[in-house]
Amino acid sequence: MRKYVIYIIVTVISVFDIAGKGIEQKNVLCDTTISKNINGAVVMSEHLNLYVKDDYIKFENSYKKKVLIPFVNEFRNYDIVVYSGRYRELWRILEDDTLECMDAWNVDSLDIQKYMPVRIERNGTRRLFVYGGAQFNGGDGSSTYMLNVRLGTFLYKNYLDVAINANIGAVSSSGSNEGSGDIGISGRAYLPLIIKNYQISPYLGAGANYSFMPTSYSELMLYGGITWAIGPGALDVGIQYGTKSNFGLTFGYTFIPSL
Repeated sequence: MRKYVIYIIVTVISVFDIAGKGIEQKNVLCDTTISKNINGAVVMSEHLNLYVKDDYIKFENSYKKKVLIPFVNEFRNYDIVVYSGRYRELWRILEDDTLECMDAWNVDSLDIQKYMPVRIERNGTRRLFVYGGAQFNGGDGSSTYMLNVRLGTFLYKNYLDVAINANIGAVSSSGSNEGSGDIGISGRAYLPLIIKNYQISPYLGAGANYSFMPTSYSELMLYGGITWAIGPGALDVGIQYGTKSNFGLTFGYTFIPSL
């Protein structure tokens, strides 16, 4: 009579939790499928890191799931990161309790655009600016003197801006003076240039103004000029044209605060 000896092999994988407050060890009972493919495991930064044997990366995902499922049962709140030389995989339990491979990559041949941590802008984040200046225009026996204020922000890569305008001043005509004022909105497009280490930016712009004294009217505005970067802002010199106020000369300073 023959006798048969049946061997039951149980492999115990120890998983260490390294979290800054000592080391806690958990044991995961695994079958021979696991022992053939897993060298070791450790929990770090809310991830279960599994160090697999070389043959693992040749398998289909269906077989890989059989290797990983016992660990998922013990560490349901952890993402699983598989390490095999330069090769990596990220596995996660979804809401329907299915285990899915979320990503796979080779650390020596990353897609730089895909893994870029930040987007680089030409001039950083959007900035606010305040403009203070003066305006003069004259003709037909009358002259207008205005103090100007613009409050606005730079838009696309600092090539464009948009601002609210406010002007207050006086109109002199035939020896008499009366107040003048208007408000409006405008935008400008800049062409940054470097000339002999000086940053000078020609600009063109357009807008709309509403005059509330001495008479009420609305008009379209066109702007052109240059800005010269000096200190925390830029010196502005330009010309403007209004469909009712005609041409005017402008000068002032645009202050760009550090926020």
